[in-house]
Amino acid sequence: MFKERPLAQLSGIISVGIGDSAASIVGSKIGKRKWPGSKRTLEGSLAALIAQFAFVSCLWYFNIIPYSRYNLIFVSLGLLFTTQLEAFSYDIDNLTLPISLFPFLYACKTY
Repeated sequence: MFKERPLAQLSGIISVGIGDSAASIVGSKIGKRKWPGSKRTLEGSLAALIAQFAFVSCLWYFNIIPYSRYNLIFVSLGLLFTTQLEAFSYDIDNLTLPISLFPFLYACKTY
């Protein structure tokens, strides 16, 4: 029914659309604990990680992207790396987050 889309092509939606948005909303509303040396909150980063993993899990659950073709460890490491980059980045994170997540998601493809 759906045409398969490689997960790497969705790196911008996953990192900025889902992760950065969740981090911003949760961090500004209920965030209290700041990362050392950063203005970002631990609660926002945790929300970003959970939201990104939930989105990818939904893609797998509804078989939009087949789970069997991806290495879960690489996907998890990519999401964790992107979340940490968002927390400690002083650059324009809307540009750097998709660029940093793309190689992880491209490399995790197993076929």
